[in-house]
Amino acid sequence: MSSREKENLVLALGRDNGGDEAVGLIAARELARLFDQNFDFIESSEEGGFHLLEIMSGYTRALLLDTVASGRGPAGMVYEYSADDVCHEVDPSPHYEGLCDVISMARRFEIPFPVEVRVLAMEIEAVPVDDDRLSTDVEMAMPRYLSRASRILEAWRECPSLKSIS
Repeated sequence: MSSREKENLVLALGRDNGGDEAVGLIAARELARLFDQNFDFIESSEEGGFHLLEIMSGYTRALLLDTVASGRGPAGMVYEYSADDVCHEVDPSPHYEGLCDVISMARRFEIPFPVEVRVLAMEIEAVPVDDDRLSTDVEMAMPRYLSRASRILEAWRECPSLKSIS
């Protein structure tokens, strides 16, 4: 889906047919219709760590769309994190576990990595579901999730480019 010709990445994490775990994928597909000329959209069901380094290297900004099952809020609650926030959170998602290590490694080895990393995550129930439907609470929260993601992407589209960390 990506040619890495653009500076901004939207990385959707999750899995199709995973019930609420597909939130990031569903959101990215909707956002791609609105922002396709300014952003690369990539979907991944892989876990975090070095996989994130491979995908994110070379971009100046990255928005990760994901879910969390933290139990800190009701299903459908939307959280927004910066890379620094993720570094100080306790296991917000296995997808970006090790994100701080990935950023440190990119700096240490001078690998071009996004200067700005944002994570938009929706709270889901911890019970894994093998289904292609969203729960009622999560489905009702999708407009709010999409609206917040759209505001982030719109601000990036209007803002001059940044240099990647290297």
